[in-house]
Amino acid sequence: MIDRMKKCWSFIKIFIWILVALAVGFQFWRILHLEALKDPDGKHNSLTLLLQQLQSVSISGVFLCGLLYIVGIGFSGWFWADLLNDIKQPISLPFGLRCFYIAQLGKYVPGKGLALFLRINSAMKENVTITAGVATSIYEVLFTMATGATLAVVLGLLSPDTSTMQITAAAFLMVVTGIPIMPGVFPFIVKRLGRRFLPAEQLLVLPGTFRSFFRGLLSSMLCWFFLGASLMVLWQAMDTSVNGMTFHRFIWCTGCVTLSNVAGFVASTPGGLGVREQILQIMMSATLGPKAVTAAILLRVIWTASEVVTAFGFYWIKPRATDRKNIADTFQPVSTQANQP
Repeated sequence: MIDRMKKCWSFIKIFIWILVALAVGFQFWRILHLEALKDPDGKHNSLTLLLQQLQSVSISGVFLCGLLYIVGIGFSGWFWADLLNDIKQPISLPFGLRCFYIAQLGKYVPGKGLALFLRINSAMKENVTITAGVATSIYEVLFTMATGATLAVVLGLLSPDTSTMQITAAAFLMVVTGIPIMPGVFPFIVKRLGRRFLPAEQLLVLPGTFRSFFRGLLSSMLCWFFLGASLMVLWQAMDTSVNGMTFHRFIWCTGCVTLSNVAGFVASTPGGLGVREQILQIMMSATLGPKAVTAAILLRVIWTASEVVTAFGFYWIKPRATDRKNIADTFQPVSTQANQP
C-alpha cells in the first residue's frame, strides 16, 4: 500500500494543489456573493462594487495592511519552529516559515486536516517526524487561539464599547482553548491518547513546558497586536477624515480581530468565512456605520491575497541538508512492536 502511494505521490501532490487553488478561488467567489456586496438597484455586479470600494482606499494602506498581517502570523510560524527545536527536532527558520505560510492556504479547504497535512508534509523534508510535527502544530494553534481569546476578554473589559455578550463569548473560548496549553497538561493529554499507537520514544519529549509557555505567550501576543494594527491601518485608509491612529483605536481593533478570528476558528467554517466577517461588522458598525461591512470584506480580501503572494514567495525556499534520521517511517502501533522478535 505504501509503495503504491509513493509511486502515485507526484499525482497526489498535484491533486492537493489543485484542491487548494479551487478552495482559495471559491473563497473569493463566496466573498463576491455576500449579501452585503449586492447592489440594491441591480445596476452593478458584486465585483464592480468591491472595486469601487477599493478605489477609495489608498494603495499604501492596502499594502501596509497586508504586510502587518503577514509579519503578525509569522510570529506564530516562528513559535512553531522554536517548539520543534525544543523537542530535538530542529528545523531551519526560513524553511519552517515556508511550511507555515504554505499551510495557511489549506485552511480554506473544508475541515482543518489539509492545513495540518501541508505543514507536516513539508517539514518532513528536513526530517521532522510526523509525531513531532503534529504535536507542535496543534499546540501552536491552540496557544495562538487561547492568547487571542484572553486578549479579547482583557481588551473588551477595558473598552466601554464592548457588550457583555461579546466578553462572555470570548471568556468561553478562552477556557476551551486555554486549558490544554497549560504547562504539563498538553504532554499529559498526548501521552494518554497516543500511548496505544505511538512508540514510547516518540512520547518522551513533547511541547508544554514553562519555557515553551512563556515564549508562546510572547509570540502570540505580538501576532495579535500586529493583526490589530493591520485592521487599524485599513480603518484609517477608509476614513481619513479623522486621525484613527490612536492607542484607543489600536486596542479596539485588536479586540475585534482576536474575538472574530477565534470565533471563526471554533465555528470551523473554511477560513472562518462568514463568522469572522459578521462579528467584525457588528463590532465596528457603531463607529464606521455602513462602512463596517466594507471594512470586514476588504480585510478578508487583503489578508487572503497576502497569504497567496507570501506562500508563492516562500515556496522556492529549499530544505537544508540534514543527516538526522527520520523515524517517522518506523512508526508502528505499540501492540505490533511487542509481537516482533
